[in-house]
Amino acid sequence: MSRRAIIICAALATLVGCDREAKRPPPLTVDAPSGQGTYVDGEGVRRPLFTTLGMLTYDQTVEGTLPAINALAGYEFLVEAGDAPRLALADTGGEALLALYGPRSADGLWGQPVLVVQGDGPLVLALDPVNQGGSWFVLLRDEAERARPYALTLTCEGCAAPACAPAPCDLVCAQGFRVDGEGCRECACVAEVACEPACGADARCVDGICQPLECAERCPRTVAPVCGADRRTYPNRCVADCAEVQVVAEGACPEACAGPQDCAAGQQCLDGRCVVDTCGCDLTPAPVCAVGGETFRNGCLLACAGAEPAYEGVCVRRPCQTAQDCGDGSVC
Repeated sequence: MSRRAIIICAALATLVGCDREAKRPPPLTVDAPSGQGTYVDGEGVRRPLFTTLGMLTYDQTVEGTLPAINALAGYEFLVEAGDAPRLALADTGGEALLALYGPRSADGLWGQPVLVVQGDGPLVLALDPVNQGGSWFVLLRDEAERARPYALTLTCEGCAAPACAPAPCDLVCAQGFRVDGEGCRECACVAEVACEPACGADARCVDGICQPLECAERCPRTVAPVCGADRRTYPNRCVADCAEVQVVAEGACPEACAGPQDCAAGQQCLDGRCVVDTCGCDLTPAPVCAVGGETFRNGCLLACAGAEPAYEGVCVRRPCQTAQDCGDGSVC
């Protein structure tokens, strides 16, 4: 090769390659959500945060509307060791994002993104031949929030169809997944981790641990408003007790007030609430606790309400009020 040819070759090498194929630039690296997140559904089953829209197979194109930014949705596909899959998103007319996760871990988590590309026009994610087969996930989203249509294609040159049948699975299994006779992962956990002893009616078993139910889950939906000591109205006494708030009155709490001008005739503003003023009591603070567990500003107001005093000072919530509140022969 002449000196002139060598110079020309060196000048063109960065554009097309003189004696070897030009390398493809790496995808743009941007922020993408983690695939480690999980949640527990209403039946106590732990699931990944990612939503699987369907399964992809090689040489398949799927179409739809780009998921919103917070949707965490995409497609799952199987890869054999040695495969080099390629994902191509056709031009959507605006900015979009593709993020690739995998292979899926033994407990069902997707981990951190392996490749991410973001921008306008066609987007491509291409893997080098993988060392380990398994399940992968491609997340796609509309960065412009315009609900634009998309066409996503999965290809793999010279690759055969995976041995295991593709099937989406939205479980997270702490002990791993069951495997069938062909060595393919089933969408079922190896074993359910039971809680010992069994959880009570106010809790549910999650990964072998009794987790307390939320107040809205453990209480009936009966509407029988009560007013709590925190001046909030609760749907019923069970919800107030669950929130460990003392009930001071049946019915909704009186409307808040800043002064006597906010109250109707015959009422006064006491501790931010409009109350009936029939006794002419002053508002000197000297708290007294009534037998029912309600704290009055002073003894005059307690007597005016017809309540029976229990002791001086603010009421203190106690584990029991009567012997009926205790079990196992204990005394209150």
